[in-house]
Amino acid sequence: MSGLLGVIVLIWLVVGAVAAWQRDYFDSAPTNCAGTGTIALTVVAGPLNYLGLNPKVTDCNMPDMPQPSQ
Repeated sequence: MSGLLGVIVLIWLVVGAVAAWQRDYFDSAPTNCAGTGTIALTVVAGPLNYLGLNPKVTDCNMPDMPQPSQ
């Protein structure tokens, strides 16, 4: 049963990667947090991309990093 689930998840992610490739995200995406997030969301959305879902990350703010002590 777990093998079947693994195959389904793999197919889901491959379909999402194909959707991201068809949208040229791998070639033209900006190299920032939002571009990477959009690619990741598109891959995770999988077949839902072909049902009209078009996930996009427009802004991402990284939390403030702790400063080293002096």
